[in-house]
Amino acid sequence: MSIAIPAIERVLFTEEQIDQRIRELAAEISRDYRGKTVKLIGVLKGSVFFLTELARRLEVPVQVDFLAISSFWVAEFLALGGGSLAEAQRVFDAACAYANDVGLFAEEIAPHTGEALGNFPQAYTHVGLINAALSIAKRARERRAA
Repeated sequence: MSIAIPAIERVLFTEEQIDQRIRELAAEISRDYRGKTVKLIGVLKGSVFFLTELARRLEVPVQVDFLAISSFWVAEFLALGGGSLAEAQRVFDAACAYANDVGLFAEEIAPHTGEALGNFPQAYTHVGLINAALSIAKRARERRAA
């Protein structure tokens, strides 16, 4: 099976130009943070390849982490018919477990401890939470009415 790829109107940056800029960034970061550990944080999924290339070229210790604002979007998708109501509720409940003591979500969650890191509040996450909650509630009402 072949996948149709839309025509590209024009190339903004060549592969070589991108590679060169990543090398320049890595050299600059390595120089500015010599003797320190650098933490690279990207938004899933679009930043994965860029951060990988940048991390490979750094000459200082590096940690890589990602922000995932999509957990509530998954719950909403399931609630809208992409899965069962029970699946949507499970994903929603699991994501809600990462709220802090006043119900806010941080920009990231430490994978080993579950500790909330970064800034509060994370608006995209809260919008996702509200939309998912509304979609789950609507589907539950529709199920009861059926």
